[in-house]
Amino acid sequence: MGIYLPATATAGNSVLGNRIGPRADGNTFVTANTQSIGINIYNSPNNIIGGNSAGARNIISANENYGIEILNAGATGNTIKGNYIGLNSSGTAIIGGSSQEYGVFFTGSATGNTIGGLTGAERNVISGNSSSGILLASNTNTVVGNYIGPQADGITHLASTPQWYGIHINGSSSNVIGGNTANARNVISDNTQHGVQVNGAVATGNSIKGNYIGVDKNGTTFILSSLQQYGVYVWNSAAGNGIGGSGSGEGNVISGNISSGIYLNSSAAGGNYVLGNTIGPQANGTSYLASNAQAYGIQIAASPNNIIGGNTPGHRNVISANEDYGIYISGGASTGNTIKGNYIGIDKNGTGFITSSTQQNGVGLSAPSNIIGGSAAGEGNVISGNSDPVAAYGIRFVAFSSDNCSVLGNIIGPQADGNTNLTNNAQHYGIWLDRTANTVIGGSSV
Repeated sequence: MGIYLPATATAGNSVLGNRIGPRADGNTFVTANTQSIGINIYNSPNNIIGGNSAGARNIISANENYGIEILNAGATGNTIKGNYIGLNSSGTAIIGGSSQEYGVFFTGSATGNTIGGLTGAERNVISGNSSSGILLASNTNTVVGNYIGPQADGITHLASTPQWYGIHINGSSSNVIGGNTANARNVISDNTQHGVQVNGAVATGNSIKGNYIGVDKNGTTFILSSLQQYGVYVWNSAAGNGIGGSGSGEGNVISGNISSGIYLNSSAAGGNYVLGNTIGPQANGTSYLASNAQAYGIQIAASPNNIIGGNTPGHRNVISANEDYGIYISGGASTGNTIKGNYIGIDKNGTGFITSSTQQNGVGLSAPSNIIGGSAAGEGNVISGNSDPVAAYGIRFVAFSSDNCSVLGNIIGPQADGNTNLTNNAQHYGIWLDRTANTVIGGSSV
């Protein structure tokens, strides 16, 4: 390994301004390099890797396995900031020949560590690794203010990027990704599979908030040539995790991904919650994201008891300007999901159609026993402005399997006040029931 910080070393070391993995130029691969790990922090606390100036920046790339490995319970209070991890010295390209698998890898109960910081100078750029930018297999760590996936400018595609996952939370709990300020925001875009993946039965209590996932650092543009399929992907029994939040600044912008902004495929009975996000449009919640190929805002597949939205404006998700469905729920196991208090198809103000949006349907159901809206104050969704030129649906019950659902207290068609016409609204049908049974719409059984 390049640098080894064991428990026997003095705590609180600093690693600054090094080339760890490549040649001295920071741009060239060392032929036949067998260095497995760039920096190994083993049971050692309070070390600082990098700093808040270009001179303090480490280039940690072109190692075989891990750029940085942090492991075991003694490895706490460490800070990784201001580095390029997986890239060359200019932050614009992968070092040719590199096979570095993980940028930063946490394991063995390494808790209380921070990747990034609250100033631009403390930002890590973690891109171009072959598996994950960050793998969290330990609890209670914090990832703030980084660019994970694109080039160092936060707006440009990284050519030939192999990085599958920006952040992979693997069977770990209570990690925080992002925060409620612009400085805490991670830009997690331009990876090849998932921006953030959460999996494992003990992956609970993780908070993903205030990030830009799928868009550039300005929240206005799809990163051209990006192949990122899913913004946030939750599966394999992960439950009790939060995507967004009801507090100011806690909502993520999840737009510009190819398949789904959020994909919930966890079989855990506890479910997960999605609050306060902008899913589909630009960060302002009113403008169309040009070249956005995101087919689904939220896709729930064989996953029960998830909560999308809530009964206050802070809980509200704006789910608009995707290509196909705002929300699509499928699979016999997708029961007990609640969709409430959201704006689906219109802008964040509840008054306007998002110009150029082609979101065909608001909510699609091919799953039984779910609730759209609610009878309490604030629980109804506004589902308007969906715009397929042939047949746009506010709510579409797709197949036989969508029985025993409830549709309560929603505004479907007009603006959020329920009284004003939505200009340029192309939504053809409010609710379409296709061979479904025992569904309740506003208290009437059909």
